[in-house]
Amino acid sequence: MRPWESPFAYAGNNPIINVDPTGLAWFYYSVDGFSNPTWNWRDEDQYRTGVYDSSGNEVVLQGHDAVVVFDGSRNEQLGEGNNINGEGAVTANVTVYGPGGADDISTFTGYTMTSDAATYGPIDEGMYNGNYASPGKGAPLASNWVLENRGNIPVMDGAKNPNPGFTHQIDANGGGYKTDIFIHSTNRNGFAGGTVSTGCLLIAPGDWQRFNETMNGVTDFRVQLIREVSPWLAPLKGTFMDTRNTWYPYGTIRPAATIKKTD
Repeated sequence: MRPWESPFAYAGNNPIINVDPTGLAWFYYSVDGFSNPTWNWRDEDQYRTGVYDSSGNEVVLQGHDAVVVFDGSRNEQLGEGNNINGEGAVTANVTVYGPGGADDISTFTGYTMTSDAATYGPIDEGMYNGNYASPGKGAPLASNWVLENRGNIPVMDGAKNPNPGFTHQIDANGGGYKTDIFIHSTNRNGFAGGTVSTGCLLIAPGDWQRFNETMNGVTDFRVQLIREVSPWLAPLKGTFMDTRNTWYPYGTIRPAATIKKTD
């Protein structure tokens, strides 16, 4: 929850700052058509790229007021005492591209692999819609930042048994999914074991207040979850061919967008 705001207040109690009269927004594309795509702030809410698809239609990108990027790995692990800040912890980098402009970029410490990845399957990598939910998730780990309006989120690699007791959450293709996925803090002391996260994305407790302040006034946003694969061999992903029996070494495959920047 955000106790410093009235639930009836427009634009997070700050209607002067938290409005978007000029249509400024964040867009995800490769600035030169060859390098990896990045988030770029543009003076528009819809980006006509000047690039055309195979049907002759121009690629038009929709902007986002704010973006939360979890950049982690499948090697993430909690530190000593199942603490996100404990010795030996391997965490995710969280970057928030805020609504205040090109320089409104903040970084935080996060975690994406649940309290126990073998028991509570993590959600899959990808792009998701996020929104401010009111009411949101209740105490003790309260939050209003939810993915896909509490709807279905696929489990990593299509695992069929995402959680004990939730084996019924299987989609038409046989892949597991989860619902009610929030971004929220760990316990106040940093503990993230047990059932602190059975799928939700975590923010370190020392960063949680600043995260909420950065997102203040945002109602709809984009969430990007990136994980580097493990340093052992992993299945090849991101191609258009059947690659179930094809393997590649860690770090050799990274996707690149083909959309070029135009003035």
